[in-house]
Amino acid sequence: MRTIVFVFVLMLLFNKGNAQDFAKERAEINSVINQFSQSIRNKDSVSFLRLFTPKSFQWIGVVKDNSHQEVQADGNATFNNYFFNDYTVFYKFLGDKGKQEEIFENIVITNDDVIGSVTFDYQYWNNGKITNWGKEYWTLVKMNGSWKIVNVVYSITE
Repeated sequence: MRTIVFVFVLMLLFNKGNAQDFAKERAEINSVINQFSQSIRNKDSVSFLRLFTPKSFQWIGVVKDNSHQEVQADGNATFNNYFFNDYTVFYKFLGDKGKQEEIFENIVITNDDVIGSVTFDYQYWNNGKITNWGKEYWTLVKMNGSWKIVNVVYSITE
């Protein structure tokens, strides 16, 4: 019986020692989310640009079917339901007049110590009016101690 208890205790200690929850890294990624939101709200392009990996970034938006059909019904039959950009194009919107804000809800962060992903529902607001909303996915890497966004993929409902 002592042997069974001893083995059981060793198993608990071993599993606890090997289990990693990466809470510190999750908090760091959450900080990136907050910085992203604040840089939009404050129109801070310098802080915004620091959030992304250099030279390896992709920004892809896909218009949801209902919204795409509405645009086509309005006479723009050749309108693609997707677009590619990078963060340098998006950040130029920060200079637009008016108050801008992106609101994140239902945030899910999955990570280890050097890679991560973030999934959430978003709403983009301009001058107090919601302009679009949908799902958004980010991939992140920790480069030289700092989390950077590698790509952004999101759906768009207008």
